[in-house]
Amino acid sequence: VQARALMLGLLSHALGILAWYLAALALDLGHGAATLGWVRAAAMIAALLPVSVSGIGLREGTVVILLSALGTSGAQGMAFALLVFTVTVLTPAIAGSLIEARRLLVAPRPEP
Repeated sequence: VQARALMLGLLSHALGILAWYLAALALDLGHGAATLGWVRAAAMIAALLPVSVSGIGLREGTVVILLSALGTSGAQGMAFALLVFTVTVLTPAIAGSLIEARRLLVAPRPEP
């Protein structure tokens, strides 16, 4: 059970890093997957701090600060942070909400 949980956790992080890498390629940031992996890890840790709703702002600020230290402009860093948020958090949340709303509205109601 523990080995399976570890493998699923590693797979989850690998897919997250891949999403960040593809977003960086789309914006032509010039950073490798390893660099984006540790920036992502730092941003996820920052998002855990209990000072904002769902880490919004902390995650993006961390990305901008760390990428700025690596030579990326603040505007590019913010565009990247917002793109990654949209692709990895916002779009799946909206899709899940629509699927759940459809399930609740279309599902047959049991007869009393």
